[in-house]
Amino acid sequence: MNTARKKIALFVGSDVTAQIVLNRLIDDMVDKYEPIIFLPTYPNSPKAQLPELKRFSFYDRHLLNDTVYPYIETRRIYAPNRSPSIIAHDHGIRVETVANVNDPEFIEELRNEPNLAGAISIRSFQIFKQPLIDILHDKGFFLNLHPGILPQYRGVMSTFRMMAAGETSYGWTLHKVAEEIDAGEILWMKARPLDPSKSGYALNINMAAIGAQSVMQALKEVELGNVLIGSSQKARQSRYYTYPTESELKSWQKKGIHLIDPDEVINTLVERFSQPGTSHAYELTEQLNIAVRDWEVANNAAPIPETEDSKLRNHFLSSHKGIVKPLQARAAGLTERIASSFKDEGSAPAASVR
Repeated sequence: MNTARKKIALFVGSDVTAQIVLNRLIDDMVDKYEPIIFLPTYPNSPKAQLPELKRFSFYDRHLLNDTVYPYIETRRIYAPNRSPSIIAHDHGIRVETVANVNDPEFIEELRNEPNLAGAISIRSFQIFKQPLIDILHDKGFFLNLHPGILPQYRGVMSTFRMMAAGETSYGWTLHKVAEEIDAGEILWMKARPLDPSKSGYALNINMAAIGAQSVMQALKEVELGNVLIGSSQKARQSRYYTYPTESELKSWQKKGIHLIDPDEVINTLVERFSQPGTSHAYELTEQLNIAVRDWEVANNAAPIPETEDSKLRNHFLSSHKGIVKPLQARAAGLTERIASSFKDEGSAPAASVR
């Protein structure tokens, strides 16, 4: 890799949506920049200890990092998305886990990083403090891709807050990082229609593409030598949200708002990180089902209310058992034959993450 190219630091969250945004970005980025991927560890907030929130964290983060990534890193297959370790191996770039982004040693590392032109945070749940913010702005820019419309929906779980408020659209805001959370100057927002019948998990993933587009738009401006100019947020419209309370979660449930649909999560992970219909996908599905069962039993978890999508899916499957399984078997055989005709990518070892 040409070391003279400008480096862009990416602070990427461990949730599925952030990882999909990373995958959407990385192949285009490496043509013009040298990305450095930082993976801040997820803080264990005392405000996120309700059973429903622990369950959401399991499905949104732990299944991906503890089950999917170990599997696909030992059994490589061509898939729409890869783990950070596989990305590091494929592109020869640096990936580093960061326990504390505000640690003086880490800040000094960034200060001394040659050719560092700026940084972007993608759903990183660690809070950036002023010394780090100043250094990265001095390097060129420090932006945050916030999964919510600002300034009305600052803080965490913004998609769910927009669902609860009856919003008809939702999306991302790209803004400059300031020490006050989600309060920096806004560059632009990208939104899409909000389907209230979907789970919040599904809605987050469905907006990954426009989040990546927003980041690439900013990088294009940087490439052209343009200054990234933002607009100040209107304080009167600003509202900051922390994790929902038990009463808020009950209110959401009464409104038909669902955090996750377990079957949907498993299907999504297989579709995004495997090839549906192959033995690779079936084995990954089995591992995910085992992980889910073990977690639900260990946590004595209550049943999750069905979403409208899951009701329709389960009704269809139960009504067509006689034809669904034979079709699945035929599809699996066809997909395996097609996959075998392509170059085998399974021998490449995954790079380790520092």
